[in-house]
Amino acid sequence: MDKLLFGWPTGEDGKPMVLVSAGVSEKIGLPQYSNVDIGPITVTRFVPDGTDEEILEHVRATATISEQFIAEERKTVLAMVQSK
Repeated sequence: MDKLLFGWPTGEDGKPMVLVSAGVSEKIGLPQYSNVDIGPITVTRFVPDGTDEEILEHVRATATISEQFIAEERKTVLAMVQSK
């Protein structure tokens, strides 16, 4: 991000950047009809403006980060439940 245009970051080309957000949450079913909610987790970032496909790639990458976090937390929760 080089500069701000009316408070909005611009890219190297001077064009306003695109704000991309992706989020996820998960409900993990546990024994005896209980469950644990993980999230929601939201990742938000500014990305360079581009074609719809280029922006979609940034959305996918941002969603992947959210999903990776949920997967790590799921492992932690399941490990805690299985150890009891």
